[in-house]
Amino acid sequence: MSPEIMVVLRIAAIATSAAIGIFDFFGILFMLLERYGGAKGRIYYLLSYLFPKTIFGPIGKSLRLLRDWHDAGKRETLIQAYGRNKERDLMDRHPFSQWMVAEMVRNYENNVQGIAYLGAAALIFIIGLRGIEVLTREDASFIVPALLLEFTLIGLLGLMMFYKPEEEKHGAVDLTLITELERIKRDLAEKDTTLRTLRADVDTVIQRLQGDVESLRQAGSGGKAKGGA
Repeated sequence: MSPEIMVVLRIAAIATSAAIGIFDFFGILFMLLERYGGAKGRIYYLLSYLFPKTIFGPIGKSLRLLRDWHDAGKRETLIQAYGRNKERDLMDRHPFSQWMVAEMVRNYENNVQGIAYLGAAALIFIIGLRGIEVLTREDASFIVPALLLEFTLIGLLGLMMFYKPEEEKHGAVDLTLITELERIKRDLAEKDTTLRTLRADVDTVIQRLQGDVESLRQAGSGGKAKGGA
């Protein structure tokens, strides 16, 4: 690769590192202002219009919703919309935390996890190039943006896990096991009902047979009495 192209790529890598660093700095600052300051969703409301819908989908709408979680009149409706029997995940929590649980974790955790894996793949690729000496010690500027990107993505994923409700952290295996146990419980209940019905039928038949035997005994006793006379 020509030196001119390497210079251009190095400048692009430095610019990318600076952009990611600025994003991290202001991201942490805005989060602290929203959680511990008096922003009450106003910062995220303004930022929401910087995310084009055609590229980032409903992220802008999700950011604007933070203002509604700070509104006591709208918060109750949002809690009810979160899901029946799940309100305990939101009780006694700050509006920012409620918004993270109900909106961000619920809708974007899988996306963040997938992007974090892609970032890890990019980091492994860049470090691999350094290992086989395609990139030299002087080309460390290419590794820095990959490290910053992975730091950012892992930080976002950790934030999602921090706010994720406890009962949802068990994983697919535990959820499958719980579902299977519920199915077995239902099957046992149905079999118990069937056995109770069969027992009632058997008791009815036994009573009928006892009645028939008693009738035959009485008939036999009556026949012997007549013969003796």
